[in-house]
Amino acid sequence: MLRSVVLALCAVGPLAAATSTIRADGVMLVEGRPHFPLGVYYNARYRADSQVAGDMQMIKAAGYNAIEASQIMAWSAPDAALAAAHANGLRAYLEVPFQSASTPAWVAARRTAPAVVAWNVADDSHRRFTIEQMASMAATARQAAPGQVLYQTVYDGSVMGPYLQYTDMTWGYRYPVYASSEGSDLAAVDVLVMKPLEDSGRPFMAVPQAYRWTDNSANRVPTPREYRGMAWQTLIAGAKGLIPYSLTDGGWLPTTEPALWGAMRTLNNEVQPLCWILGDGQRTRLATGSLVAGHWTRYGSM
Repeated sequence: MLRSVVLALCAVGPLAAATSTIRADGVMLVEGRPHFPLGVYYNARYRADSQVAGDMQMIKAAGYNAIEASQIMAWSAPDAALAAAHANGLRAYLEVPFQSASTPAWVAARRTAPAVVAWNVADDSHRRFTIEQMASMAATARQAAPGQVLYQTVYDGSVMGPYLQYTDMTWGYRYPVYASSEGSDLAAVDVLVMKPLEDSGRPFMAVPQAYRWTDNSANRVPTPREYRGMAWQTLIAGAKGLIPYSLTDGGWLPTTEPALWGAMRTLNNEVQPLCWILGDGQRTRLATGSLVAGHWTRYGSM
């Protein structure tokens, strides 16, 4: 029984054109079955077309079951890339290209692609758009992609609240690692984003930092311990999926940052056997002061 539940939540495999919804407890359902995304941001603009199919194979081999197809409207061969994702059992989360006059047609043409399950209506919604713009964009996306989940990304818990109602799910992020000593800034992930999302009562996923800020040459990527710490902070807060940023922005991560890439794969191996309870169990945040801690129960067992 346990094995079958794990496969339902985390595994990759043959896919078909999908409907998606969010269950009352925040779990994403794809074709009516629980889906706990272990994904990664991927932007084919930084890769040759000839590399994409191999990239999808590598993503699958690393333990991922999804991609966020970042800026897909600018890819030279988006449909071939989605076909490669599908061939490797990867679900695809796409951005709605609102800068194009043909947005509804573009979305409608791809919502039936077998890999596609959800649509990003707005990156950094609370920073880039008014409430009125957000409502209009969500309505357009809802009409073009009926039966599929809409989401937005946010990073500031103090102002995001009025925006959350316009999408089915929110992806929260905070990239706290710059050039400071290991672990010194990680509290911002929980305090500034994850705890406010948890308190909102609305479903959310998390985007851990797998990226080097480019505004200072002294900046660095997270260490393996920092990456694991960020990811578990978000899960303890109630995130129903992990999709780190980014495999491609700033260089091909497995080559430029092998230690971080190794940590990401290790975390996938750690989380995969737990998807059944992380996505479908009863979570409790523990009162431990500044330490972020929690536990999950299912069928009465921890």
